[in-house]
Amino acid sequence: MRFILFILCISLAAMAQTGDDISGLWSTGDVELLMAMRGTSQETADSGISMKPSAALKKPGLGLIMSAAVPGTGEMYAGSWIKGVVFLGAEVALWLGYRHYTDKGDKRDQKYRAFADQYWIEADYWVAMANEASLEEDWTHLNNVTKENYQDYLDTEKGLRAYEKQREDYSHGLHVVKDQQYYEMIGKYDQFRAGWMDSDSTNAIITPLRGKYEDMEYDMDSMYKKAGVCAMVILANHVLSALDAVWHVNQYNRRIQVAPNIGLIRTRDSVQPAFSMRIGW
Repeated sequence: MRFILFILCISLAAMAQTGDDISGLWSTGDVELLMAMRGTSQETADSGISMKPSAALKKPGLGLIMSAAVPGTGEMYAGSWIKGVVFLGAEVALWLGYRHYTDKGDKRDQKYRAFADQYWIEADYWVAMANEASLEEDWTHLNNVTKENYQDYLDTEKGLRAYEKQREDYSHGLHVVKDQQYYEMIGKYDQFRAGWMDSDSTNAIITPLRGKYEDMEYDMDSMYKKAGVCAMVILANHVLSALDAVWHVNQYNRRIQVAPNIGLIRTRDSVQPAFSMRIGW
């Protein structure tokens, strides 16, 4: 008899979990008694006695999208709040770090360019080149180049840029526009050393001004590199959080859910109260 009652309880739970209407198993009085035992009413029951799952399954795809957009939110959706806070906190910290190092890099870049504008003189570079060129047979006319008139000789057919281009020992030509490469080249390549204001006071390739300028460039680049590392870790945080969210949602769905229930079972002669247990996985 007990075995039959157990089977009926399991059947009741199965029918309820699939949403089957089981009101036909009892009379109206039995249903009202069961509703009272469960703290509900006949009006609330509507279509009959049904036992709903205590927790609905969550969607792994939704968890993945949530964490891919905002790391940690997918873990929170799956109920893993501690991991969610960790991923979200890391995201905030990384973005703050990225902004911090980018701002520091920008400020150093402004000082770096201002230093070059003050201590690297383009006219000196072109005049020094013209002095070298005038020693060659085809370029003697450049002997007339001075700081005041060098621009008149820049872009002519046999001008300074043409001479600069044909020099085999010159790896680069000075950019017309003062862009990022312009500022990088005047400190990086030896051919531009004549433009530094202290180049006449020493025969050293790396003058004190050029050495300081290269240090400033290194310091600026180090800030941008740190910002780049933050950006890479931000991307990794999104990917890891998305994958972790899928795992947690699957774990949530696989977790065994046990829900006790009190119900009624009709026997041949009467209705008996019974305790049932729903197990889902």
